Amino acid sequence: MRAGDWFKEAFQEFKKDPLGCLLILLIYSVITFSTRMIPKLGVVFETLLHPLLIGGLMIGWNRLRIQGEVRAGDVFYGFQNKAKELFTIGLLALPILGSIVAVMVTLFFLTTRLERFDAAAMATAMTDPLFIFGLVVVALIITCYLILMLFAPLLVVFKDYKPWQAMKESANACMKHWWPLTVYSLWAVLWFFVALIPLGLGLLVFVPVASISFLKAYGAIFGHPTQLAKTEP
Repeated sequence: MRAGDWFKEAFQEFKKDPLGCLLILLIYSVITFSTRMIPKLGVVFETLLHPLLIGGLMIGWNRLRIQGEVRAGDVFYGFQNKAKELFTIGLLALPILGSIVAVMVTLFFLTTRLERFDAAAMATAMTDPLFIFGLVVVALIITCYLILMLFAPLLVVFKDYKPWQAMKESANACMKHWWPLTVYSLWAVLWFFVALIPLGLGLLVFVPVASISFLKAYGAIFGHPTQLAKTEP
C-alpha cells in the first residue's frame, strides 16, 4: 500500500475530465460556503450537510474512475439516495464538535483570568498544567472525530453500512492503517505548498487531485466500488 501512488493515480484520472472535476467541486464549494454563511448556525448546518456532500462527491470520482467523466448531478447523490443515513452521521458528529468547543471555551476562560494580556502573562498561563491538559484533551477529541468521520460517508454510500457501523469501521481502518494514512497526509501537505508556488494557480489542480486521491485511499483499504450510482438517466 503505497500512499504516494494515490496522488499519481488521482492526477491521471483528473486529466480525463478536468473541467468536469472543477465544476463538481465548484458546486460543492458554493453549497458549503453558503451554508457556512448562515448566521449563528452556519457551523451546525455545515456539519450536518458535510457527509451528504462528501458522499456525492465520491460518487462523482467513482464515475470518473469507471467512465472517465464526472456529472454535476453526482454531488447531490447523498440528498437523493442516502439522506437519512448520511444526515445521521452529521448528527452523531455534532456532540463531538460540541465537546471540542466546550473545552476550548474553558481554556479561553482560564487565560482571560489574567490581569494583563502581555506576552509574559500569556506564556505563564500556557505552562499551567491544567491548560496543557486541556490542549491534550482537545487533541484527543479531534483525533477521535477525524478517524470516526474519515471514511464513514463512503462506507454508507458504497457499502450500505448503517451510520454508527460506518463510523466504527472508519475508526478501525484508520487505526489499522495509520502509517500509510500518515504518509498520505504528509504528501498532501507537500503538494499543497508546491501548488501555492505559481501564484496559487496550482490549487486548481491540487484540490481536485487531492479529493480524488481520497477515493484512492478508500479503495486501497476497503476495495474500489465496482458499480456506478444511478444519479441521472
